[in-house]
Amino acid sequence: MKWAVLALVVAVCVGGAMSATCDSLPPQPCTGEGVPVCATFIKTFPTACVLESQKCELAKQGFEFVYHNDGDCCTTRAMTMELSYRCGTDGNVYGNRGAMALAGCQTRDYIRGQSYENCPDFPEDWIQLMQSAAQS
Repeated sequence: MKWAVLALVVAVCVGGAMSATCDSLPPQPCTGEGVPVCATFIKTFPTACVLESQKCELAKQGFEFVYHNDGDCCTTRAMTMELSYRCGTDGNVYGNRGAMALAGCQTRDYIRGQSYENCPDFPEDWIQLMQSAAQS
């Protein structure tokens, strides 16, 4: 029985693109009125209609939609001002995690943190601080 379940799971995973029940919904036509909305996963859509039309594909990518606010996500988000340098996957250094997320929002890129070795402009004093903390 265990092998049958495992074979079924492998067949579903290997079967190609992930399918969802929302795949059968007809495409929703949207007008171009240009009233931006910000979704909970911090992505700005041109309109609520465009957001609605992309929810199925976003769900298949692992995003969970909870609500949206009117406006651009990049300008409506709160951000702390603490200094905690981060090296982004785009090779830039950011003052903190919030600044890195804001840059990703503004450039419409998914910027994640990575090792400081990948950012040539990473502050030397922070490298020394992190190295001494790792040795403690």
